[in-house]
Amino acid sequence: MAWVKIDELRGAPGVNSTDAAGDDAAIAAFVGQTSSATVISIAKKFGKAVNLENFPGVDPTAVTECATAIQAALDAASAAGVPLVSRIGQYKLATGVIIRDHADLSRAVFNYTGTSGVAVTVGNAPSSISRKVIWTPYLIALAKTVTGWGQVAGTVGVKVINTSDCEVHFGTVRNFETGIQFYGQGVGGGVTYCRFFLGTILNNKRLLHITTDNVSGYANQNIVFGGSFNFDAAEGAAVSGTRHVLIDNMLQAIDGWTFYGSSFEDSGAVAEFTIECYGNNNLFDACRFETYGGVPKVKWNAGSHDNHIRGGVNVDAIVETIVGATANKITRSTGLKVLTAVKTFNNTDEGKQLISNVAGGGSYVLPSVAVRSPGTMIKIKNINSTTISIATAVDQLDGSVSAQTIPQWGSKTFIAQQLPSAMWISV
Repeated sequence: MAWVKIDELRGAPGVNSTDAAGDDAAIAAFVGQTSSATVISIAKKFGKAVNLENFPGVDPTAVTECATAIQAALDAASAAGVPLVSRIGQYKLATGVIIRDHADLSRAVFNYTGTSGVAVTVGNAPSSISRKVIWTPYLIALAKTVTGWGQVAGTVGVKVINTSDCEVHFGTVRNFETGIQFYGQGVGGGVTYCRFFLGTILNNKRLLHITTDNVSGYANQNIVFGGSFNFDAAEGAAVSGTRHVLIDNMLQAIDGWTFYGSSFEDSGAVAEFTIECYGNNNLFDACRFETYGGVPKVKWNAGSHDNHIRGGVNVDAIVETIVGATANKITRSTGLKVLTAVKTFNNTDEGKQLISNVAGGGSYVLPSVAVRSPGTMIKIKNINSTTISIATAVDQLDGSVSAQTIPQWGSKTFIAQQLPSAMWISV
């Protein structure tokens, strides 16, 4: 019900301020037979929230499909300028609903029976919403009953579109193809300057996806707090297309996102990649990287730069895949990094002592010094049973193009020098 004080109901049949017991019964009877329009009117007059179950057709027992009724309640509350709140209940939805205004549905469970589409949209595309506080419900895609996501291809649990300076709290989102998607659309449309508080994002093929319409929409400068990311171990190992976080390749680069204390876990090494990133200047700070039966994996795609994974649990275990020219960084918890494969060095290796332990030794490649500060260092120690070779990708090494070699148990430091000429100097 919409909570109101006794004196706010003066004029209702049987209500007087001198008979508390009688008032209780009269108020209960009055609210019980009051139309949703009257409840809205009362809530609007006295600045109160209105409850979801006050609206006709809304079934909190999950027996009757009620997406249309829930949408009507959201729209009516928004038109009245009051928040919509839910009680503890289960609601069955075959189609999606759109939240455009203040709402608290955190106590509701939405059982989504659709096999495509978006269950809950936060926003009002192609326009934007701003300065809203929204709590989304617990969401589960009931159509997924077997491993894989073929039954729910194209589904999205929560899609946040064109929000500015909003605060959105997410409940559990489970079993969709995409769990949570942040989407910028249209000229001047984007997701920006928001605070997002994550709950449990569980067993969606892409747990969290940041993208745009790739025309003029943008997605930048947002803060994500917490979140428990995980997969069901039964899905298999390194399943193609699975991601904890996917930051897409867009015409307008996705940048300025900060993840604080998010927990990227993987109960069965299901994820092909923990993070795949095309954007730039995004930060993952003090996060958790934990998997069972595998290792956390990060993929930096061509053109990504200045993304930073800064510390966190198991950050030393992260294995990187680097595509094309990138310049990103991982601040590991120790100054050591053991190399178990031959590689081209990058920003994540700089300033550390790299321990080469690769069967057969091999040849390592120093990157271009063009985007590095003078004095950038890469130090490598060889514990292989054979000599290793250090070559350069672009710039000279010690004023020549010849490679340096490091014998077993030997170590050497390479320093980037930009002026008077771009080269690596070995010391």
